[in-house]
Amino acid sequence: MLLGEPGRTEFDFNFNILGFDVRVHPGFFIISLLFGRGLVSGPEINTGVGVLMGIGIFFVSILVHELGHSLAFRRFGLHSRIVLHWMGGLAIPEQGIGRRQGRLNNYQAIFVSLAGPLAGLLLGFILILITQQFSGGVEPATYAFGVVPIFFFEERSLFLAVMQGSILVNIFLNLINLVPIFPLDGGQVSRNLFEIFDPHDGTRKSLILSMAAAVLCGVLAYQGEPFIAIFCFYMAYQNYQTLSMSGQRPW
Repeated sequence: MLLGEPGRTEFDFNFNILGFDVRVHPGFFIISLLFGRGLVSGPEINTGVGVLMGIGIFFVSILVHELGHSLAFRRFGLHSRIVLHWMGGLAIPEQGIGRRQGRLNNYQAIFVSLAGPLAGLLLGFILILITQQFSGGVEPATYAFGVVPIFFFEERSLFLAVMQGSILVNIFLNLINLVPIFPLDGGQVSRNLFEIFDPHDGTRKSLILSMAAAVLCGVLAYQGEPFIAIFCFYMAYQNYQTLSMSGQRPW
């Protein structure tokens, strides 16, 4: 999902799923604890159990997102590995491993970029259907951020709390990831589209759009979500730095 791959540590957690090697950096659990500690809560839910469930929700949600990217890479003959780290995750295509590896064209790159968010959104909508069936077809009481359904139950069991938190994380994070801010997946898509229609100047124009979107995102999030605002402003700065290092100007 974000930024570069962190270095390996002796505390990394490694496993394999669907043929993909997965490395979990310890920083991932720190950020999951920070954001997941209040995600699963209720009068009948033990605080410690709620914290662990919140970490688990982030783990599964981001892993599914990165598996979407990795399966798309595999579709085009590229092998990849997954790294979960302090800012999310990465699906990293590998080279020189004895199988056909090549460079994706712009259309293939768009498919790979969209595969991650679509996998996460699909999981979110499946969880909505399960929640509605389990709770007797109850309708959402409200919508977080205008799009993420929030269900309220008279008896908030651990199961329902976990389902609600999972829906929130999967839909919200994946929608945010589609905003055209580089290096989010939406920014990757917009860059490839610009390069298709303007091979000579498309990259510069995509970075300008990315900076504008990042600044707007930061302004809108400033009052309610200061961390998201800081992240957006940081991305705007990073995109400006990229333009400056390439010897180009945004105007």
